[in-house]
Amino acid sequence: MEGDPVNYALGWYQNAVNSDPNCRRIPVVNVANEKRAGGDWESGLMAPEECFARRSNLVHALTMPWNAQLGRDENFYPIPQRGGIFSPEVFVFRGGPDQDYATFNEIASLPVISVAPVRRPKLDETGTTYSFAQEKELMMEKMRAVLRIASYCGHRNLVLGAFGLGPIFRNPAAEVARIWRRLLFEEEEFHGAFQDVVFAIDSSMVGAPAKGCLSDLETFKREFDPSKIFPISASRWHYSSSEE
Repeated sequence: MEGDPVNYALGWYQNAVNSDPNCRRIPVVNVANEKRAGGDWESGLMAPEECFARRSNLVHALTMPWNAQLGRDENFYPIPQRGGIFSPEVFVFRGGPDQDYATFNEIASLPVISVAPVRRPKLDETGTTYSFAQEKELMMEKMRAVLRIASYCGHRNLVLGAFGLGPIFRNPAAEVARIWRRLLFEEEEFHGAFQDVVFAIDSSMVGAPAKGCLSDLETFKREFDPSKIFPISASRWHYSSSEE
């Protein structure tokens, strides 16, 4: 769906808690900078993590500056190549850039899974396929880490944004969508692990598609078309029709 993943996760939880006061908050995936919490959030860069950092305490949640006062020497950076950071509660107190970061009337919170995508992999001449199998495999491992963290922490619902897409990371949308589908529907490790997974893609963060190409959102819609995930063979369809 089109939209901001943080807003979607907060709204999803708010709707769910009205019918089930005991439901868990919905985690969102932070498209993280591998070296610096919040990336270049202070510079005004318009990218998913940076915009998220300006509207929340994300940077503090990732760096935990209070540890120094407690005598703890903990530092999660750089984020491991095949790992991530789970923040059980990040407080959100402003709207996004489309709302000029207007202050919320009430502070909201949600769990956050921070994983750094592959940054600017080498692509083929079409710009739609990884040139090197090693970079594609590493990207898959990072995406697998997202799902493992969510599953390990007991979250059956999850909001995924434009992980690794757009001008900052430049991973090919079709390949990324295909990997997500493979992990969610074909890998035994994640069978039954999740109830609902939503891809919320903010087009303002990924940029316009090249001329004649599908947008990233349309690419994901095509890859996750139910007929593609649960195909029905033509022979079976004709057989069923003849029995009616």
